[in-house]
Order: sequence, then structure tokens, then C-alpha cells
Amino acid sequence: MSSRKQGSGRPLTQREKEAIIRFCKQMQTEKPTMLQKEICSKAAYIFDVHSTVVFKIIHEFDNVGWVKIPEKKGRHKINYKTNPAFHYIKEELARQIHTYHANGKHFTIDDLLQFVKNECDYTGSRSKLYKIIKSMGYKWKKFNNRKILIEQPHIIAKRIKFLRKYLQYLQSDNYIFVFLDETWIYENGSPVKTWVNESDPLGVPQRLKGEGRRFTILHVGTARGFLKDCDLMLGSDTEHRDYHKNMNAKIFTEWIEKQLLPALNSLDKTCIIVLDNAPYHSEQLRKLPVASTKKGDMTQWLQENNIPYPPDSLKSDLWAIIRDKKQYIEKTYAVDDLIHNKGHIVLRLPPYNCQYNPIELAWGFIKTYYNKHIPSASGPKLEKTRQMWSTALENFTPDMWANSVRHCEELIREDWKKLMGNLPIDDIPPIIIQLSAESDSEDDWGSEHFESDSETE
Repeated sequence: MSSRKQGSGRPLTQREKEAIIRFCKQMQTEKPTMLQKEICSKAAYIFDVHSTVVFKIIHEFDNVGWVKIPEKKGRHKINYKTNPAFHYIKEELARQIHTYHANGKHFTIDDLLQFVKNECDYTGSRSKLYKIIKSMGYKWKKFNNRKILIEQPHIIAKRIKFLRKYLQYLQSDNYIFVFLDETWIYENGSPVKTWVNESDPLGVPQRLKGEGRRFTILHVGTARGFLKDCDLMLGSDTEHRDYHKNMNAKIFTEWIEKQLLPALNSLDKTCIIVLDNAPYHSEQLRKLPVASTKKGDMTQWLQENNIPYPPDSLKSDLWAIIRDKKQYIEKTYAVDDLIHNKGHIVLRLPPYNCQYNPIELAWGFIKTYYNKHIPSASGPKLEKTRQMWSTALENFTPDMWANSVRHCEELIREDWKKLMGNLPIDDIPPIIIQLSAESDSEDDWGSEHFESDSETE
């Protein structure tokens, strides 16, 4: 510990000064004949300070009657959030950032620095501007437009419809939920986090393999676990990063007929199959017209649905009639019809809301297990891939499935309450949303699902 006598120690605190004063006053009381110089020297020795410092403390106390609190040294810290000096700059910055976003322009802090220098006569540094922007609540991060997409009116309407149906089915003991989804894995696994020291040549993995062949996985499960004999693994011979390209409606339909429906027969209740709106899940029996549909197909659709139209109508007139009527006509899907004919029910997830499907949580755990263990597996490539994936599935236990389902159902109840308050699920009138051309897109099945399976450590 440095001595304050040498001028290298920290300043005395208020408590330390008060202790010095008490000691000196006690010495004056006990030894009234002792000189003040001697008292200061003795106190300086005991408290490891210079005698001049003791003298100044005593003199200050005798003059003002208290001990002054030592002033903090260093620069005054600026509060960028509340300091009124930055209000004008913040307003201009917010206006400019809104303009950038509205025009779809990418910008950096250097663009904002140039702007405030030109428009606001800003003379501060780049780092100070960074602190100002942070104080406004902005963060430098990648932005996913999913938050915007899920708040579109027609998506909210579909979410409410799903939540209501799910909660209605949940009230009855006559149903069992079956959760269906696809994911992907690589032959050699995907990278996982590990401890590395990049400054040490031996502190990093020494043998790195490419990801290898990609496989698309299709499976279903319930709160009791994965259904037996329903696992489908499709190998890919292409380099396309979208694993959904390996699947098509024909393969999916064959899987339902040969694997899913026989497995459902082993369950003792009517099954509610929860799935998303991927294109191969959504092949329509009678496809609804769109703006680009041929005029002859438009007239045929109107006739099949007994909707009157003027015989001499132009295509644009037919489309106006169809757009007004089609929102009242339910889409019919081949998959739904196939499952319904076997006495079961399809419940489709709202677009961009895969968080309601507990199998997503299962994929996160299972894929992490697979990626951690596949590098050390031995045997022929295809055989070890299938064996390790099977082992990973077995490690996701029925208890883990039950917890995942419970988590998603709690989320469904919370979201219902956020959207509808305490309104009973049985007393909701039909929700009609006027569809625009944009909201009628077949891409509304939730493209954020691509490469989105969560990975846990």
C-alpha cells in the first residue's frame, strides 16, 4: 500500500478525516500540556499521513465546525438522455433516421455524423454522437422484418382464429394434438460453440470438415413423444440452402398416407394435426384465382361458386368481383381433405408464428446433440448419419416433449389474453379483414422458417 506521505495514495475520505479529528481531540483532553505540533506528528504517524495534512484538517474543523467532503476529480459525466443541450440534435437525428428507413436506405453512424455536421452545426466527436444515438434507444443490429409482418391486419386475424381454435380443442378431452414440422441436418454436422484460443495454434480445433450432404427431416410428435415410424429423412443432391426445396407435395402426401395416418391409428383419440402453411402442405383442391389468373379460369370459378357477373365483363371487372367475394370462401387443401377423411383435423399455424409449435423446441435440442456428436461418430457416412440422428431423437424424452407442449400452450394463452383480453373463446364473432393484393400472397406461410430452427448450447 502506497504511503500518503509520498503523495501517491488516494485522498482521505470524510470518515478518515473524522477519525483523525477524534484522535487529536482525545489527545488534547488526555494530555493538555502536549503541543499541537506533537499531537499532529503522532496522528500523522498513526494514520500514515503527513503532519501538515493533519494540521490542515484540524484547522479546517476549528474554523467551519465540520469536515468537508472531498471533491471528486475527473471530467463531469454527461447524461446524454436528459441533457437539454442535445434535444435539438436528437429531434433532427430521429427525423433523418425515419427518412432513411422510409426510403429503404442503408446508413451508418458516419452518414449521421455528416448529416448533423451539415444540418445542426454539430462539432462533437464521432464517439459522442454514438452515445447520443444510444441514449435515443437505437441499437446497431441486424433487423428481421418478421415483427412487421406479424402485425399486418390479415396476419393478426389468422392468429386470433388459430388461438381460438386451439384453446377450444384444448378444453375437450376428446382430442390429442399432433405437431408436424420439417428441419434439416448436415452429414458432418453444423458448427457448435466451443472453447478456443486463437492466439494458441493448439487452442483451436485441428481437424475441420465441410458440412457435407444436407438432409431434410420430417417428423411428428405429441406431448407423449415422437410418433413411431414417422421419421422421414430425404437426402439432397443440390447445394440450395433452402431445405424446403427437397420436399414437394407428392412426397409429403405419400408420407401422410404411408406413415402418418397408420401411426395416428395407434392413438386413442381424434387427432389435431398442427402444421404450417408451407407450399407442399398447401396444395389446393380448387385453387382460388389471383390477379394473374386467365379470364376463362376466372369465369369458371365464378360459375362454380354461383357468383353472378355481367357476361361482357372485362378481366379487370371479373377480378374486382372475385377479390370482393373470395375472402368469404375457405381455401380447400388436398392434405386437409385426406386427413379429414380419416376422421382427424388439421389446424394450420398462422403465418410467421412458428413459436406455437413445440416441435421447434425439440429441433433445437436434437440438432445440437447431433452436431456435437456426429464428428466423433464412425462408420459409413449415410449409416452413421441415420444412426446418430436416431440417437438424438431418443435423447429428447417424453418429459421434455411434455414441457415443450406446456410452454407453447402457456404462450398461446398469454397471446390470446394480449389480443382479446378476458373475452370468452366461444363468444367471438367472425373476424373479417379486407384483403389487399399484398395480403393475398401465397408466400404468407412464413418464409422466416428457412434456416430458422433454434440451436441451443
